[in-house]
Amino acid sequence: MIKFSDYPHIKVSLTFYFEVKNAEIYGGEGSIGYCSQSMDVGNIDGISDKHISDFAEGMANFMGVSIDDVRFITEAEYEENTED
Repeated sequence: MIKFSDYPHIKVSLTFYFEVKNAEIYGGEGSIGYCSQSMDVGNIDGISDKHISDFAEGMANFMGVSIDDVRFITEAEYEENTED
């Protein structure tokens, strides 16, 4: 496994894709919406499962819904549901 901290000239970006239910921004109770969140990571070696679950909790808080209303999805699922 690559130890990215040994390569400070490499920048890694992470994108998380979400399905969010019941958020006011998408129409409230019974609605389903899709969003993504991207971030640059200086030390990917430091990312843990706890950090990943914190992203979902943060999205739930931001959207004003329960954590049960937020689900990680694949990029393909996101693209499929956000195409016009």
